[in-house]
Amino acid sequence: MKRIVLIFCFISLFGHLFSQGYQSIFGDTSTTWSIIKEGYCDIVCSSFYSPNSDTVVNLTPYKVLQNYGFIREDSVQGKVWFYDENWDQEYLVMDLALQVSDTFNIYNWNGIAEVFTVDSINYSSGKKHLYLDGSIFICGMSEPLVFVEGSGPNAGFNYQRLAGGAYIPSFMLCHTKDEIKVQGNTMFMDSCEVCMVGIEELENTPKDLIKVCDYFGRETPIKKNTPLLFYYSDGTILRKIIVE
Repeated sequence: MKRIVLIFCFISLFGHLFSQGYQSIFGDTSTTWSIIKEGYCDIVCSSFYSPNSDTVVNLTPYKVLQNYGFIREDSVQGKVWFYDENWDQEYLVMDLALQVSDTFNIYNWNGIAEVFTVDSINYSSGKKHLYLDGSIFICGMSEPLVFVEGSGPNAGFNYQRLAGGAYIPSFMLCHTKDEIKVQGNTMFMDSCEVCMVGIEELENTPKDLIKVCDYFGRETPIKKNTPLLFYYSDGTILRKIIVE
């Protein structure tokens, strides 16, 4: 009888550990992502998105990200789905259960699936990072497409139907859970708010520019292809890169 009890306890413990799965992309009290929804060379601006309500679509529950879309996850399997209202379609956008050489479908603008392959897997800060052979590409800057445990794809959640070949023009800058920043970026020097505009957009800005500073707070002339801080008469401060 004692042996049967021990076996039962082991099975129960193993099942409990297995069911814990992966870290959730959602915090206990709050969650915010800073995402470049679509970035092209003439304008690359980010926005902050937080789940502000729940909804049900086709009998499936989702978290609503206002002005973005609907997301849901299965943290046991390490999967995240994004429901795109523009296409009236749900897409799988992260699968942490994949192994090296496994494939993953990413759909282009025409809705045609292109096959991507898992290049490598590693762990950083206790989180699984799964690298695919696709790339995020925004105005000359690029980095591999990565599924990050506890945060989501580094391309954000709306990248399905944006891909052109192996390139994706959306990007997650930062992720905050329970008021703690858990994911940053290197492409934009770990900035969580970015607005890169072309010279024409800058000239048409309907407010007075007071001064321009570098990231160390030193006043500087406007320089192209350099991250700068623009201080305006209405009190706003924008991080911008004037693209040549």
